[in-house]
Amino acid sequence: MTLQLTHDSNNDAFLAHSSIDTSSYCQLFRTGCIESVESDIIYKEKEEIFIPYSAFKNIIIDAVLKYVTFLKKINMQCPMIVVITLLDVKGVLLKIDNNYTETPKPIDKDMLMFQDILIDDYSTVLEKTELEKLLTPTFDTLWNACGLPRRDHL
Repeated sequence: MTLQLTHDSNNDAFLAHSSIDTSSYCQLFRTGCIESVESDIIYKEKEEIFIPYSAFKNIIIDAVLKYVTFLKKINMQCPMIVVITLLDVKGVLLKIDNNYTETPKPIDKDMLMFQDILIDDYSTVLEKTELEKLLTPTFDTLWNACGLPRRDHL
């Protein structure tokens, strides 16, 4: 199946979304801000609602890398700030792939706003491993929201 993108624009932004998959969109504002929404990050299996940690981590890293690379390509200057928020997550569990010994608790808030991430130089984020280090506070905060003391570097 070929991905069909639909483009729209208004006075504020250029919007791109799939004509087939309505679970996500990306909007590029004239100011250089990018708003990206992905709603398929929470899964339901039987009676359990969860965020698979590895998938979350990879989606975030890949998206930020893609957008930062794009902004560099169009000569957008640093600094920039990455803001990540999870909505409608109260009661959601974190599913960890490895044999982690502690059991995560359900998230007790409807909205998780993570610490803003400052990117002051492209050289610190154009490599996946460097970007992962920069995003570590986000991943740690998700673990903390699930009652886990810290994120193991999985």
